[in-house]
Amino acid sequence: MSDQNQYQTPSSHVDAQSGEAYSEVKVFSAQGRMGRVRFINYYLLIPFAIMIGLMAIMGIFGAIMGTMMGDPGGGFSIIGGIMTLVMLIIYVVYIVYSFMVIIRRCHDFNASGWLSLLMLIPAVGLFFLIALLVIPGTEGENKFGAPTRPNSTAGVVFASLSPVILIVVIGILAAISIPAYQEYMEQVQQQQQFEQSQ
Repeated sequence: MSDQNQYQTPSSHVDAQSGEAYSEVKVFSAQGRMGRVRFINYYLLIPFAIMIGLMAIMGIFGAIMGTMMGDPGGGFSIIGGIMTLVMLIIYVVYIVYSFMVIIRRCHDFNASGWLSLLMLIPAVGLFFLIALLVIPGTEGENKFGAPTRPNSTAGVVFASLSPVILIVVIGILAAISIPAYQEYMEQVQQQQQFEQSQ
């Protein structure tokens, strides 16, 4: 009698039935391919979430600096230069990252990465972005390599919910930034009136 249970689930990978090779997804690389779902997640959602987190951290840091100086609004004038420099560095990194993602998306439908330069043309860039979201990738291997692994369920869910997530986040940012801007303008007007009265 054998010790193996004939009803035990197999331990081999089910993916092995296709025999197709998959390429590895590298975050900071212009080599390889990237499908539509990963493009949505890598190009839109991940950088957007990072930017929101950084803005929150910088806002908290600015408020702490203002409180430490004794003037709740005064810290923003000193920290403004630092915030601008940090945001500039982050923006440059984001531009390089986004071009890498766009190049890999172009590679997925067997096109040259030079097409990513179309994003620099204002009206054309928007239509090109829509095309990147719509054009399917090449089936199987192309001149830029093998396709990436099939998307995970979480990746598909996030990509499907991305329009809703972006609208909600933009609404939240508008609800926070509009009153903050109005308060800033009131402080500027008060400062100008104070300077004129002297």
